[in-house]
Amino acid sequence: MAIEKIELTVGGTALAFAPTATDYNNMINSMQPDNKVAPAQQFLMRTVLPAHADA
Repeated sequence: MAIEKIELTVGGTALAFAPTATDYNNMINSMQPDNKVAPAQQFLMRTVLPAHADA
């Protein structure tokens, strides 16, 4: 299975992510009723492509 990229432009800055099913499952499993922001932020930081990490 090929890794698919998700490319976004936010405020004129290009960002690219390459999430996997494992990354997504880890995010879902980390979510708690009182904390959904930190797992989402960690998911994005884990899946951003290195060339776009500084943006």
